[in-house]
Amino acid sequence: MTVWAVLGGFVLDALFGDPAWLSHPVVYMGKAISKLEKFLRPRLPKTPQGELLGGAIVAFCLPVGTFLLTGLVCWGAARLHPLLGLAVAGILLTLPFAARPLRFLMGNRVMDWLAAVSMNYYLLHQNLAVHLKRLGVPPSVSAEPNRAGEQPWQLQYTLLCFGLSLLGAAFITLLIEKPCAKVLKKMFARGKAENKA
Repeated sequence: MTVWAVLGGFVLDALFGDPAWLSHPVVYMGKAISKLEKFLRPRLPKTPQGELLGGAIVAFCLPVGTFLLTGLVCWGAARLHPLLGLAVAGILLTLPFAARPLRFLMGNRVMDWLAAVSMNYYLLHQNLAVHLKRLGVPPSVSAEPNRAGEQPWQLQYTLLCFGLSLLGAAFITLLIEKPCAKVLKKMFARGKAENKA
C-alpha cells in the first residue's frame, strides 16, 4: 500500500503540481516552530545550554509531530475505506515532493553552473575568509570587527569572501579541473582501447 501511495504522490504532483489554494507544508512547519519557540523561550533558562535544549526540543517535536499528524490522518482515512486512505496518503505525499517547483528552481543553467563550481567554492571559502581577516582586508575600525559588530565591515567582508571564493572556484573549475578531466578521460579511453586490442 505504501508503494502505491508514494507512486500516486509522484503522479499527482506531475499532473497538478502545488495547488495554488493550499500553502506548502513548510509554511505550516515554520508557523509551528515559531509558536513552539514562543512557548519554550520564557520557560527555559537564557543560557547556551537552555538555548541548546530548546533547539533540541524543536528539532524533536517538529518531525515527530508531522509524522504523528499525517499518520493519524492517513490511518483515519484508511479506517473509513482502504482506497480513501491510499488517496489521502497520495495527496499528502504530493506536498513535500513538489517536483515541479524543484525542477524549476534546480533545473536551470545557473544552478548547473553553481553545482559545477560548488566543491571548489567549498574548499576555497574558509581559507580565503581566514586569510582576508588576518590580512585586514577590508580595513576595519576595531581589532576584532566581527565581535565588535561593525556592520559595514561585516557586509564588505561577507561580499568579498563570497565574490572572491566564487571567482576562484570558477577559475579552478573551468581552467584546471575541466581540462584535466578531459585529458584523463582521453587517457583512460586510450588505455581501454589498447587493452582490447
